Amino acid sequence: MIGLGTYEQLPKGSGRRRLKDDGIAQGLRLGYRHIDSAVYYGNHESIPRALAATGVPRADVFLTTKVYRDKLAYDDVLPECERILTELQTDYLDLFLVHWPNDDIPMAETFRGMARLLDEGLVRDMGVANFTRANLRKALDASPAPIAMNQVEFHPLLYQASLLEFCHEHDVHITAYAPVAQGQVLDEPVLQQVGAAHGKSPVQVSLRWILQKGLVAVPKASSDDHLLANLDLFDWALSVDEVEAIAGIGKKVRIFNWEAVAAFSTDDG
Repeated sequence: MIGLGTYEQLPKGSGRRRLKDDGIAQGLRLGYRHIDSAVYYGNHESIPRALAATGVPRADVFLTTKVYRDKLAYDDVLPECERILTELQTDYLDLFLVHWPNDDIPMAETFRGMARLLDEGLVRDMGVANFTRANLRKALDASPAPIAMNQVEFHPLLYQASLLEFCHEHDVHITAYAPVAQGQVLDEPVLQQVGAAHGKSPVQVSLRWILQKGLVAVPKASSDDHLLANLDLFDWALSVDEVEAIAGIGKKVRIFNWEAVAAFSTDDG
């Protein structure tokens, strides 16, 4: 339910850098068993090195990665997955996601390829990332195999209720990335008040709220204190009133607009 996010954005959004071997290894040492990566993140090679350094068996780790939007044609999906498996030094992926929709490639091609990966055992589950309700509806219609997951930005300052409802109706789970809005939740009074009542930080309250909404979360952290705090979520719970109060914050703070990659509609999710 809580994964280790491995995307790192440069301060001005001008590029990306890898969460390198030591960061991933430290997450594994502290108890993380879900790693979230992507071709775009450029850190696949770090993951098997971190596994080797910690002695954590591959079978104990839920490994998610994503195929980028330029490799979604049917003839590209299989060789791209095989290339990724080579980088990760593994025989299979627990979850393989289409990182972005691409209107230039028919979804039927993409998901025919993804279904083949499932049939061949290279992928245990597949899904999408950054799909709006409209795009997800098209994907569900086009796919011959179940779409298990939609990974999207989701946090108390961007409560995508309509997208969540749509996913529930179609048996699609949601993974929340940027689940603490890159720290902006720290300044939210509702989260501060709820946190004070539980002796927890607004970050922990945000993550617990996401879990109680039935989502998976993949926060990124670098310090041991933050890594451990992000796992300290399972021996306490928010009340029904607290869950509703957080849902009622009513803000639409989107951290990742990705205008150069895809057009988003806040109302559509």
